[in-house]
Amino acid sequence: MSNTIEPLLRFSGPPRHLSALMAPDFPADREAVRWEARLVSDEAAAALDVPITIECVKHLHPGVRKVATRLPPSTPPGRYVVAIDVEGTTREAVLEVQPRARSQIFPKRVRLTVCPGETAEVDLEICNVGNVTLAIPQMTAFVIANSEALCRAIQTTVMTHRKGEERPLDRLANEMMDNGYGGTVHVRTHCKELAIAPGEVTALSASLRMPNADDMLTERTYWGLWNVHSGKSHRVILDVV
Repeated sequence: MSNTIEPLLRFSGPPRHLSALMAPDFPADREAVRWEARLVSDEAAAALDVPITIECVKHLHPGVRKVATRLPPSTPPGRYVVAIDVEGTTREAVLEVQPRARSQIFPKRVRLTVCPGETAEVDLEICNVGNVTLAIPQMTAFVIANSEALCRAIQTTVMTHRKGEERPLDRLANEMMDNGYGGTVHVRTHCKELAIAPGEVTALSASLRMPNADDMLTERTYWGLWNVHSGKSHRVILDVV
């Protein structure tokens, strides 16, 4: 006869921030704040090879506690079962690891001196610090704006009287389009497909084609957010000469 009881703890979250509620019917010592756990699957235990500690992080209501644990950041998404020895009985907890696309990009921002209509080359290093493969699109684009023009547009919108039925938000948008909008930068990476596995560091080269002189004015500084991969925006600053 097995002394394993159905899981009463179900953790969820990204690998480094898994949490659950420990209900009053979980027969753990009320004074205990830490429990050691082990993966039930030998294959998962061999792949992760790390000690697992469950800790009480907060008392919410009488008998109800918030508990948390953590796994290596590269732990693949999925369902993992761990065993906890509680007062002589083996209890199981389920760890539902959610996907987390995360990276670190060097340099932390890109600053270029450019002319309208030209193409500039950029080299980056991307480190995948999440737990899913990152797909880098071959072609993408982002809009650029002039920060000083945004400040002037806000000031003009606040200081001027409303004309007819024009709403302040509409006026702000018109001011930005007239003075702050710098056009669209088109990005093309120098590879057809680029997938970066968790833990990998990869060099990325890309060409950035600037807007023409109708949108991008000289002697101004523009900035935009380049979506290098889904969920990651990289700041680009352009000094136009």
